[in-house]
Amino acid sequence: MLQDKEQIYFKDLLLKKMNETIDNNAVLESIKVDEHEKLSDLLDQAAWTHNSNITILLLEKNNLKIDGFKDALKRLHRGTYGICEGCSERISKKRLMAVPFARLCITCQRENEIRPMEASC
Repeated sequence: MLQDKEQIYFKDLLLKKMNETIDNNAVLESIKVDEHEKLSDLLDQAAWTHNSNITILLLEKNNLKIDGFKDALKRLHRGTYGICEGCSERISKKRLMAVPFARLCITCQRENEIRPMEASC
């Protein structure tokens, strides 16, 4: 369980990072303006399509992060923020500062990342 000062710190951090991500999405949305029909050159159209696909992927990634921030705020409110969902140990503050919406400690995260690779071998 986090102390009151830590809860305030991480709540502020989560809100700040979530708002930065929302602002980033607004910028990406403004870039996504459809000017495809104005492009007559095939190379320009291909470049536009490529850039548009990257923008969409970034928006999707940011939306997942926003969901992660919202979920982390709920866990903070419930008193389970900072507790690993894999082993029930505390997630290090260093990890939470780097990835504020982390659900797993670094050990469990590594194990989760290794398992799919082992299954494909």
